[in-house]
Amino acid sequence: MHALGDWTEFLAAAAPLRPRLHQYCARLLGSVMDAEDIVQDTLIKAYTAANLPQEKSQWQPWLFKIAHNRSIDFLRARRARNHYLLSERDKMLIELGQDLIAAAEEDPLEQLTQQETLRVSLAVFLCLPIYQRSVVILKDVLGESLAEIAQLLDLTQDAVKAHL
Repeated sequence: MHALGDWTEFLAAAAPLRPRLHQYCARLLGSVMDAEDIVQDTLIKAYTAANLPQEKSQWQPWLFKIAHNRSIDFLRARRARNHYLLSERDKMLIELGQDLIAAAEEDPLEQLTQQETLRVSLAVFLCLPIYQRSVVILKDVLGESLAEIAQLLDLTQDAVKAHL
């Protein structure tokens, strides 16, 4: 048996971190579905790891590091397969932009403008290098401090500032 007990106990202990992991991966990968796969893979890898941190306060940086590395591996594999299609980006735009588009006036021109702005913004964002994208997501979306980001990504604070 695992030092933490069974799989259910581990999932219960990791549950508070799961939404933030998913949000991070979804923004990094550009896909909510792929993010769910990466989070599940991260939790399995963490559960089976021999070097599980004893203090639960160390779980967040450790799980984010695993998720980050799994995401990078996924992006590299996807790039190698030349699998990233514009339609996937458009699907993510729809997911991310629902609130913004819904908040637009009933004017169809305003809605089209909002949709196009989102599409172009996300397309440019997804072209950023992985560490720049990661730092922006952790800082602006998840509200992490520079010190926390440095710890999560195993960077110096100066490197985090440079990526921002």
